[in-house]
Amino acid sequence: MGAKTLDRSFSLIELVGLMPAGLQPALINTLTFCFFIVVCPLLQPLLGACVLAGYAAGWPAGLLRRLHRLATYLTYASGLEVTVLVVVLIQNSQFSGKGTQSLLNDEVLPACDGLAQLYPDEGHCFQMDLGVSTGFWFAIAASIAFFVSGVAGSSTHRLTHQLLFPADEDPLPPHC
Repeated sequence: MGAKTLDRSFSLIELVGLMPAGLQPALINTLTFCFFIVVCPLLQPLLGACVLAGYAAGWPAGLLRRLHRLATYLTYASGLEVTVLVVVLIQNSQFSGKGTQSLLNDEVLPACDGLAQLYPDEGHCFQMDLGVSTGFWFAIAASIAFFVSGVAGSSTHRLTHQLLFPADEDPLPPHC
């Protein structure tokens, strides 16, 4: 009979579902995660596309300016590119694989002793491995799209700003 293990893979979205129900801090953390990683990266480019399409369709300038301002504010709250960077850094550091075995041990968590008796072949209580899967590649693509279209100073953002605020001669300094 093979060794018993607690191996299980989770996506970042699945981890949200593992948060304990009824705990207020967990709910706040879950909502914050969803806002920064799901809502903002999806809503910001959609609003940017609506602004450009609305300009072409002749929507009122006041509405377009408000949508543009909201899309710009959402870029401040997007955490997708940070998540991509963190996954790459953690995966290539000592905090993945065998390096994480020392995070939880008998000295830190007494329950590890019991787990070691239940699963003697493992030799450790805890190990975290980060792997790259399909969602990571989507996050990279979304981050590239964000930098091309949404970040202040991008050519798309400059064009949109110039269309909505024609009185501004140079809306953003060149280093943005």
